[in-house]
Amino acid sequence: MRKQAISRRLIILLCALQPILSSLSYWLIELDCSTVPTLALRMLLLTGTTLVAMCFSRHRSRYICLIAVGAGFYCLHAWSGFQAGSFASTSALAEDLTNYIRVFQIPLLTFALITLTASAEGHMRSLWQGLTVAFWLIVLIEILSTVTGTDPHTYAAKGIGVCGWFYAPSSQSAVLTMLFPPVLYAAMKQEKPWIFVLTAVVGFAELFLFATRLSYLAIFLIAACAILFWTVSRGTAWWKTLLVLLLALVCGLCWPVSPMKQNRDRMSENATLKQEQYDALVEQGIEEFGSEGDEYLTYVYEYQLPNLVDRFGFEKTVEIYDHTALVSTIGNDRLKKRNYCQLLLNQSPITAKLFGIAYPEMTWNGEVFDVENDLYGILYLYGYAGVLCLLGFLLFFAYQVLKLLRRSPRRCFTPEMGAAAAMIACGMAHAIFTAGLLRRPNASFYLSAALAIVWNLTAEVRGPTLYGGNKEKTEASARTEFAQDGEGAEKQ
Repeated sequence: MRKQAISRRLIILLCALQPILSSLSYWLIELDCSTVPTLALRMLLLTGTTLVAMCFSRHRSRYICLIAVGAGFYCLHAWSGFQAGSFASTSALAEDLTNYIRVFQIPLLTFALITLTASAEGHMRSLWQGLTVAFWLIVLIEILSTVTGTDPHTYAAKGIGVCGWFYAPSSQSAVLTMLFPPVLYAAMKQEKPWIFVLTAVVGFAELFLFATRLSYLAIFLIAACAILFWTVSRGTAWWKTLLVLLLALVCGLCWPVSPMKQNRDRMSENATLKQEQYDALVEQGIEEFGSEGDEYLTYVYEYQLPNLVDRFGFEKTVEIYDHTALVSTIGNDRLKKRNYCQLLLNQSPITAKLFGIAYPEMTWNGEVFDVENDLYGILYLYGYAGVLCLLGFLLFFAYQVLKLLRRSPRRCFTPEMGAAAAMIACGMAHAIFTAGLLRRPNASFYLSAALAIVWNLTAEVRGPTLYGGNKEKTEASARTEFAQDGEGAEKQ
C-alpha cells in the first residue's frame, strides 16, 4: 500500500510541476537570469522519477536496456560530431548532450509513467487527476497574467493571443491541445454537471484565445474525437455530447473575430510590405549587375539571408532557394532554418546523415538555425537512425491499438481511448508543423502520458503474449506487468 500511495502522489506531483517549472523559466528569462535552475530541476525530476519507477518495477532489465540503447546511440552521435569537428569545447558537448536528453526523456518517462500508473492507488485515476491539476494551474496562470497586465501574448509584437507566463508559444500550444482531451474526459466522468460545463467552456475558450492555427484547429479535432468515441461507447449523457458540439460550432462561427484570424491578417499585411522592399532590392541589383545570371539577387539575399550566404556562399544559397526572390520563400523563417541544416548536412561526412549533426552547429554568427519542425529536427540532429528509432517507438504503441482493434473493435472506441487519440493527434500535428513537442520537455511530458494511457487501455491484447499464454491472467494483471508487487485493480 505504501508503494501505491507513493506512486499516486508522484504522478500528481509530476503533472503539477510541469506548468510551475515552465512559468518559473519564463520569469527567469524576463529577469535576464539563466534558466539553468529550472533545467537542473527537470533533470533531477526525470532522474528521480526513473529511479523510483525502476525500484517499483519487476522488469528493471527493460529500463537498463532502454538506457543502454539511448547511451549507445548518443555515443555514435557524439562520435559523428567529433569527426566533423563540432565539439570545440566541453560546453559545446554539454549543450549537445542536454538537447539529446530532452528527446530521450520521451521513452524514459513513458516507461516510468506506465510503471507508476500500474502501481498507483486507483491506477489510471491518478493520472487523470494529475492532468486535471496541471490544466487548472495553467488556467490560473493565464488569469493572473491577464489581470496583472503581464501577459506576454502568444504573438508578443502584435499583442495577439492569451499565452500566460509561458515562454515558447508553439510549445505551450502543444501543451494546451494535448492536455485538454484527458481533462475533458475526466470532467465527463464527474457526477456534478457544473464541473463538466465549466471545464468544457474554459478549455475551448482557452484554445480559441491562444491564437495559433493549431490550437484553433484542435478545437474541432478534440470535439470530433469526443463526439465519435462518446457516441459509439454509449456511456455518456447526451447533453454532454451536445454541449461539446455546440461549443465547437460557436468557435467556428466566431472565426471572423478570432485572435487567430487577426494574426493571419497582420501576417498578410506584413508580407505585402516585405515583398515591396524585396522588389526594390532586386531592382537595385538589376541596375548594377543586369538581369542575366543570379548576381542581380545579391542585395536581397545578403539582406534577408546574410548568415547562409556567409557560411555556404552566395551560389549554394541561391541554388537551394531555386533562384527566387519571392518573400513567401526567402522570407520564410522555417524554410530558412531547414535550408541551412540541409546545406550543413550536404557538406558533412556520411556519419552525420546516419547519426545527426551536433547541436552547436545549429548556431552561426549568433543566429540560431534550429529547425521549427520537430520531425526535421530529429532528422538533422540525430540522422536517419534517430528517426527510425523514434518512429519505431511510436509505432509500437500504434501496433498495440491495431491488435486491440482487430480483437475487439468496440473496446477501441471508449471515451478513454478517444482522449488518448486526441492527445496523440494534436501532439503529432505540432511535431510536424512546429518544434514545440519532441524537444520540449514541458510538452513531451504529455506525449508520454498519452502513450502510458494507450498502454493501459490495450493491456488486454498483451496478456496472453506476455504471460506465456496463461488464460487466467486478467486485464488488470496485464496492466501491472511493470509493477513490482503485481497487484491488480481488483485489489484496490
